[in-house]
Amino acid sequence: MVVDVIIVGAGPAGSICARHLAQHGHSVALLDKAQFPRQKICGDCLTPRSWNLWQEEELLHGFEQLPHYVIKNFFLSSGTDSMLSVKLSSKNKGHRAVSRTDMDDWLLKEAAASGVHIRQGVRINEISGTHTVVTNEETFESRVLVGADGRNSTIARNLGLSPNKALCRRVAWQTRAPVATIAQGVHMKFFSQGYLGCVPLNEKEANVCVVINQPSSLTPQGVVARYLDIHSPLIWKSVSPLSRKPGKVAINQGLLIGDAARIIEPFTGEGTYMAMRSGQLAAQCISQALKNNTLNQLAKNYTRAHHKLYQKMPFHNRLSRWLALNPKVAQFIVSFLKHNPSLLKKLVESNLY
Repeated sequence: MVVDVIIVGAGPAGSICARHLAQHGHSVALLDKAQFPRQKICGDCLTPRSWNLWQEEELLHGFEQLPHYVIKNFFLSSGTDSMLSVKLSSKNKGHRAVSRTDMDDWLLKEAAASGVHIRQGVRINEISGTHTVVTNEETFESRVLVGADGRNSTIARNLGLSPNKALCRRVAWQTRAPVATIAQGVHMKFFSQGYLGCVPLNEKEANVCVVINQPSSLTPQGVVARYLDIHSPLIWKSVSPLSRKPGKVAINQGLLIGDAARIIEPFTGEGTYMAMRSGQLAAQCISQALKNNTLNQLAKNYTRAHHKLYQKMPFHNRLSRWLALNPKVAQFIVSFLKHNPSLLKKLVESNLY
């Protein structure tokens, strides 16, 4: 099949990119090794910033119809101390928990409805430069190749864009727990060797994520037993690398988006949103290059735009990431905030809105 653009990876970044390109008159093949719907390790939260993206991409109504949990409260705690509570502002559109299984499947269907050629459950056998991808089912030829295939991207490796493998001493774990055991809102808790986050997804279950600095004798099951009083065995999944330094995101007519381009520390809550923004940004750059016949400038233009995108991340988001990397310091900060509740509210809302 000959198309304008091949996108490998049908998560939110890939689907947003593919749909945007198709709606602007370009032929797109979107490939993924999984069959959707599929489970995805994620915090399942979207900040209010995502509402602008849904509106820009004319996806607002569909997003509002997805099964979700409206987050009205933010809880912060340290160790076994009592929780600090902030009631989140209800202005405009709020913070929402949405299962990635549901959201990713919906976005893929929206891409298909826009004319994107979808191939699920395919295996990539060979990649030749930025123009040819051979799968176990067929061969695709294109003018542009986009890697949206996650933190261990095959496309990044083949294009020579894999970042240096700096050692990440944190491991993330995720599970589902009975909602009755979870505070009714987002709860972030620091302990000396890491942090945990949890949020209800519906009336029955909640998402629980645990990040532990290594080496450690702690287990995720031990963490939830101690801090959430959950003693029944839970089914855990892990993911790595948890984060890494950003590397190159483009070369010639090959681009990286989403986690393939950069991984955001989970504690900031911006991972999925930033991934989708990068997909939208890549689609805009590709569309302009195809229409103006300036593909030789594509890598340069996208790299510059991608850098600006991450420069715009607010100071409070950067502060959250720093605290996540330094849980012992974060515990001290939480103690300080107990005596300054107005400052806590300002920090929380500045980070979310």
